[in-house]
Amino acid sequence: MFASINKSEIEALPLAFTPLPEQQRIVGVLDETFAGLATAQANAEKNLLNARALFESHMNDVFSKRGEGWVEKTLGKIGKVSMCKRIFKEETTATGDIPFYKIGTFGKEPDAFISSQTYNEYRARYPFPKKGDILISASGTIGRRVRYDGEPAYFQDSNIVWIDNDERQVSNDYLYHFYGACEWNSTKGATISRLYNDNLRQIAIAFPESSQEQRRIVTQLDSLSAETRRLAAIYERKLAALETLKKSLLHQAFNGEL
Repeated sequence: MFASINKSEIEALPLAFTPLPEQQRIVGVLDETFAGLATAQANAEKNLLNARALFESHMNDVFSKRGEGWVEKTLGKIGKVSMCKRIFKEETTATGDIPFYKIGTFGKEPDAFISSQTYNEYRARYPFPKKGDILISASGTIGRRVRYDGEPAYFQDSNIVWIDNDERQVSNDYLYHFYGACEWNSTKGATISRLYNDNLRQIAIAFPESSQEQRRIVTQLDSLSAETRRLAAIYERKLAALETLKKSLLHQAFNGEL
């Protein structure tokens, strides 16, 4: 049974309000203040977008470069597309030893686990990422990436994949940034996108053959990424502060404190 309130109860509710001239004064103050807040909010949002766009633009410039000492290959030529062995629902539990990351929890907190026995058996017998390999989402939001940190964990087959690359060609750090700028050759379905292995293999990647030059590019992108995150945090804090200020002004207005 749902709680309800009838018309007479609503009409009986007390309503406190100030005389009309004071109401008009308060509305005028709120209108003027909120207009200023809206401008500040729009500027903060624009700055946030600009900071992220600048980083993405720089990444695109880096990975579209074709200079002396650079080569272009497909991802299929630098390593094998790999995935963990399939885990069936009956092999998982809500709590347990080894976190099992599905596409919905990839890069987040796990909500399923597998036994240590299954983990050790499958890790030994079937493909499994090395520490530092870059895992990518192959369904839903394509191209989300997570560095495998080497801690015990298991990943949903076909939805989470990686290139088992030879780092003598392309380093994992370089791949991580490339994936951030990559145009994924995904197939659009009725409800989700899917990155099939053949699509992934055919993606072209340009890179300097020199590992030293790859490290230089990675260092530059790491630094720019950190600065972008720093600026984004500032703008996000400013947006949150503006929203808090707006609520505070409304509270003051309706409590006769404005």
